[in-house]
Amino acid sequence: MALPTWAVVSPKRRAHIERVVAQLDAWATAMHAPEAERARWLRAGWLHDALRDAPQASEVEHGPRAAERAAQDGERDQGVLDAVRYHSLGYAGWDQVGRMLYLADYLEPGRRFDQDVPARARNGGLLELPRQLLIAGALALGACRDRAGAASRPIPGERGPHILVEVLNASGRAGQARVGTRLLRRAGVDVVSFGNAAAALGTLDSTQIVVRRGAPAVGERVRTALGMGKVVVALDSSRLLDASVLLGADFAPRLEFHP
Repeated sequence: MALPTWAVVSPKRRAHIERVVAQLDAWATAMHAPEAERARWLRAGWLHDALRDAPQASEVEHGPRAAERAAQDGERDQGVLDAVRYHSLGYAGWDQVGRMLYLADYLEPGRRFDQDVPARARNGGLLELPRQLLIAGALALGACRDRAGAASRPIPGERGPHILVEVLNASGRAGQARVGTRLLRRAGVDVVSFGNAAAALGTLDSTQIVVRRGAPAVGERVRTALGMGKVVVALDSSRLLDASVLLGADFAPRLEFHP
């Protein structure tokens, strides 16, 4: 397995991908993973950043784009496709390959967490012990087969059609996008990105759910999960989203779980 022929990567990106694949291979050996499982991990490793340097490929969109292209190219393993699709954000429905790719992408040895640490401290290995502890934790997490924790939260798509949304804060209060994201994910809605709305939008008095593709029923389902909001249809085929959630000043949910 190697980079697909349709990959668009710089030499620096290719080196990162190769380190991720090497890390996955080493972990598969350490965990005595079956060869079929090792092959799944390596396929996901080669695919995850295959379109990161493509034109208009954002930090959020390059994973879904690569997953869609891989599926067109014949990849049929849903676990591998989900690993690639959500590797930048995480996904409660991952199987082993998704969890291992997420960890390898973060912990591969080329990652620099110490740019602001003096060179003398770096050369002395100040951060090597924490890094090794993270890797040990990654192996323990990957080896854990207990899905009881994940089972307490719905997997996107198990309560109806799989819906992809973005959550944008236009309420004028900091932190609301994160709160809205947790609320929607708790209801099984797949939030692929969240943050502040464009400054030009200003502060909205009321929450809006803007349907980007599909039927208005998509917005109604999101509104039910959110507990508020006006559904507006503004189709945009260029977006890889079903809806945009614009949180207004009226968004003030009472959460029953820890933030």
